[in-house]
Order: sequence, then structure tokens, then C-alpha cells
Amino acid sequence: MSHTSDYATTTMAYMSTYASPLLSAHGAQPAPADHLAPHTAGVPWHYGNPFGEQRAPLSLVDRSNRVILSVTGDDREAFLTNLLSKIIAPGATMALDLDANGRIQHEMDVAVTEDEVFLIVSPHEAETLRDYLVAMIFWSKVEITISPLQLVTVFGKHTPLDAAFARTIPGTPLRTDYGVRDVEAAADAILQQNGQLAGLMSFEAYRIARGEPDHPVDCDEKTIPHEVGLWLAEAVDLDKGCYRGQETVARVENLGRAPRALVVTLLDGSVPQLPAPQTPVTLAGRTVGTLGSVVHHHELGPIALATIKASALQRSGEFMAGDCAMSVDKHSLPRPSSGAGRDAINQLRGDKPRA
Repeated sequence: MSHTSDYATTTMAYMSTYASPLLSAHGAQPAPADHLAPHTAGVPWHYGNPFGEQRAPLSLVDRSNRVILSVTGDDREAFLTNLLSKIIAPGATMALDLDANGRIQHEMDVAVTEDEVFLIVSPHEAETLRDYLVAMIFWSKVEITISPLQLVTVFGKHTPLDAAFARTIPGTPLRTDYGVRDVEAAADAILQQNGQLAGLMSFEAYRIARGEPDHPVDCDEKTIPHEVGLWLAEAVDLDKGCYRGQETVARVENLGRAPRALVVTLLDGSVPQLPAPQTPVTLAGRTVGTLGSVVHHHELGPIALATIKASALQRSGEFMAGDCAMSVDKHSLPRPSSGAGRDAINQLRGDKPRA
């Protein structure tokens, strides 16, 4: 079965299993059919004013459809560090699980507290990630369970919520992810601070504009860390070895070349219908990539993530996703690598090394 059909099957299975209590809140609307996915099902998509919700100075987004794994025990940080792409210690915010060829199997947000590590994953990946981690315990003093905590994200200045963890994101001081015991109580706490509820569409607009993918809708079975700039910056420690797939990470970093790149794209909003995720991206009639998540942003208009061949990003011409013209946000283009191996090759060719 293909990656796309696997994803669709998992989506349909999950859509019928979880429903947040906030779906009964005033104005709450679930994700429409063209946005249904494991990471969007079961929580409010908006509450009747999606663009106003994106602009709100203080809002809470219900992301309780995510699964939170709890890792406890004396060896928890060392155990996870040995298996994942990131050194798991206070301050870690993301990590990847790779296969032996460096391809991404699972991506997770991370929150580290004094006596527990929380791994926040999309619902369709929770079971396979937990099974893999449990299989690798051997003699380590570690216990891995599915936590009853619920995830919410707060945008804006606020009094901190009563939560098991608060996860902040480098470079985004107005976003905080919380692991709460009661999503309705968390929502009430923000409403009492003159905030409002915002649907998952608000978070999706923020996420896509930031260049933050959600696996696997924005990735495929071949995606490697160097193709996703944000993950390379926040989910990978390049000087860390001894984890599955590390050889590929080191080789690509040293040679300074990834075959594709995940970029933010601006879509032509005049088309009758926006293209769906998994739509092929073409340039001059030739397929050069694949579209990922699509959403309407309150300032940028319709935007999407897309994985595009690196060679195509260097060519002129208009990208298309179906009948929809699209342009690449230049700020999301990959920066030239300064890998030592690539510099050595350039010097042998007579090129000047990068500054």
C-alpha cells in the first residue's frame, strides 16, 4: 500500500474515535471534508470567525487530539537521547526518529520536566512510536505510557495555566503548549483572562507560515531531516552521534546537499477550488514536487507547504499545483550549507569557500 493510501486509511479510522468536549462550545465547527486528517479530526476547526480568531491577541487552541506519551524512570533522558536525533534534556522542544537510511519515521514535540519527559505526537503515529520505544528498553530503567493529559496551545500574553508541563518555542515567545488535565477548565481560564477560543485552523495557519510540517501530510516515506529546515534547526543535534540514521544526517551535512526542500508557498486565491494535499507540483509541465498542508491565512491569503526538488527551486518559471499557480516564499528557501566536505570539494574545483 502506498504512503498516501496508508495515510488516508489511518485518517478514516481515527476520525470516528475522538471528539473533544469543546466541539460542543458555542459556534464550534469541525474540520471540513477537505481538511480532515488525523491531526485535524476531533477538535474544533473554528468557532465561526476563523480570521478573527487568527488575529486575536489572546486565544486558546484545542489540540487535544494529539497523543502525549509519558517517559519516566531514572534512565529516561539517556534512553531517548540514544534513540532520537536530539539530546533530550531541559530545553529540548522537538525530536525525530529515523530509520537506518536517515528517513523520518516519527516526529515529536518534546517537553522535559524534573521527573518526566513528554513526547507529543500525531494520533496515527503514537502506537508505532510507543511500540518501538518499548521494544528498545532492554535493561534501561524506563517506563513508557500513554498520558491522560490533553494538549492546548495558547497564543498571547497570559497568566500561566495549571498544567503538567508548559512548552515554549524558540523564537515564538507568544506561543505556549500546555499539557492539561481538563481542556474545558483550561479554556475557561483563558476566557477569564479576556481571551477567546480559536479553532485549529488558527494553529494551522501559524504552523504553515512558520514552515513547520506535520508528518506525514507534509512528508513522505523518503523525507530526511535536511529537507526540512525547521526540523534541522530544532529537532536535530548535528554534533550528536550514535542514533539510528545518524550516518545519513552526517553525510548530507558534510556534503551540504539535500535532494529536496520543504518550502512555504503562496497560492492563487482566484481559483474556484484550492488544490488538496498530495497534489503534484509542476514546473513547465514536469512534476517537481508534492503539495502538503493548505490553509487560508488572515494576512497571507491561501498558503501551503510543499516539498520541491532542490534543482527546480533554482530555476525560473511558475510553479503549479493542478490548475492553481503558486509562488515560493523566498524566506523559506533553504540556506546554502557550509558543510566542510562541500567546501573541500569546491576548493578542489577552484571555487572559493563560503564565508
